[in-house]
Amino acid sequence: PAGAGVNTNLGFLISEFAEEWANFAATLEVDACALYDAFIRDTLSSESVFEVRMWASFRTQSVAKTVVGALQYQMALCAVPRIHEYYQNHPGKKSPEDHAELLIAHQTFGKDPRKGGSPVNDSAMISLLRRYQDFNVALVF
Repeated sequence: PAGAGVNTNLGFLISEFAEEWANFAATLEVDACALYDAFIRDTLSSESVFEVRMWASFRTQSVAKTVVGALQYQMALCAVPRIHEYYQNHPGKKSPEDHAELLIAHQTFGKDPRKGGSPVNDSAMISLLRRYQDFNVALVF
């Protein structure tokens, strides 16, 4: 936001996607500038922080965007008309969900910050895995 006095990645993304940020803030029922300020001041709920991070992630080349994109394959398989009927008639076959598995290799997950780990990144990964816990996702570290 203009004049915020803080140069952040989120501020840059908002400047590039101002209308989308305003629409996103409206879905959270908060003013766009107030949402940014609350995020910067760390006064948002953990759920709102996660939603802001996801909003930003979908506008950059991020791990979250890649993970969600890969999960779309599982969702697409499940959306194919009559696919579940086929698998019910062929019990020896794998279910559509079994045809897609996502492995996330996270080399620094849980690592001591003095040795390259990042508690913030670990927390973000845990939140992402919780959001998509019903999918075939495995974290390898």
